[in-house]
Amino acid sequence: MRPTPKQLLFIIGIAVVALAFIVTQTMIKDAPGSVSRTGDVITRVVTAADPDTSAEYPLRLLEGDDADHESTHIFQSLDGIQGVATASLDIASLALTVAYDSSIVSEGIIRSALASSGYLAMTAADATPMELAEDGSVQRIEVVDDHGFKPAFIRAKAGVPAEIVFGPGTECRVSIKFPQLGIEADISQGATVQLPALEPGTYDLFCGGDGSEGSIVVE
Repeated sequence: MRPTPKQLLFIIGIAVVALAFIVTQTMIKDAPGSVSRTGDVITRVVTAADPDTSAEYPLRLLEGDDADHESTHIFQSLDGIQGVATASLDIASLALTVAYDSSIVSEGIIRSALASSGYLAMTAADATPMELAEDGSVQRIEVVDDHGFKPAFIRAKAGVPAEIVFGPGTECRVSIKFPQLGIEADISQGATVQLPALEPGTYDLFCGGDGSEGSIVVE
């Protein structure tokens, strides 16, 4: 039985609506800022860049152990970086895979953005070294507060006393703590914090609100 003209129009109307829905969903899925999930992997479209390579970064959490919740903040650390196409976070392994256009942005710029956010689980090679005095009696570094400590990840030499010259702190960073060392200091006006000669290891730097703000790796 052949459909009547009215039935044909109805079928065509349904087909047009379905096609429009599919096209709209596809556009939304690929639009910058859109988020999708497959199993443990959450992916966010950062820009409309056409990626030609990718890099993987080991991350750490700053607000507890809820990677699903913190994924929003992790993705936000890449906002505005032209050339970054997508960022995919595996919440089980805390590995972030970033797809990007290498003709526009470098792996180093992406790494720097993640490091500045505090989420990058950096290695000693990423740390800024302290400067050893000529007589070898002390090592020093200057740290400024620019919406977070810079540098936030410092490399020091084991067995040598250290001095960190902090500029004036802001927000929760008006005071700092080295919990493993039992050292606290008010840096609201800036201050030089003395550290003893340390054994090899990693020492956390917290703000007065107990938020992670950086660390010192001692070798």
